[in-house]
Amino acid sequence: MNVLQVPIQYPTIQAAIDAAETGDVVQVHPGTYTGTPRFHGRGIYVHALEGGATTRILIDTSIDSPGPNKDWLCGFYIEYAPCSTGTASRGSNNQASSPVEAENRPEGQRGSSTPPAS
Repeated sequence: MNVLQVPIQYPTIQAAIDAAETGDVVQVHPGTYTGTPRFHGRGIYVHALEGGATTRILIDTSIDSPGPNKDWLCGFYIEYAPCSTGTASRGSNNQASSPVEAENRPEGQRGSSTPPAS
């Protein structure tokens, strides 16, 4: 298992996901990130180190993971910001379409750096 750091090693969450291999962990440091993560179904665990109070993702479509393994997206504040209107819908829970597993935590609660047991 490798640990990939955003933005220390990779400038974006997507760049880290693209570089990750099956079972890797992507740790995301506080900040606001744009773009909908595109998972590859390799069983990658992506989490916000400091939780949703300081780490958010602005997405423009649903999050999906085509592939054989479940990917995890944990501890983020996810905000829907469609490109066509420039407006955003706010929501404090991770929202994802299967098979990406979104783990909901109270705002400010730190995410675990350990992937959940299969």
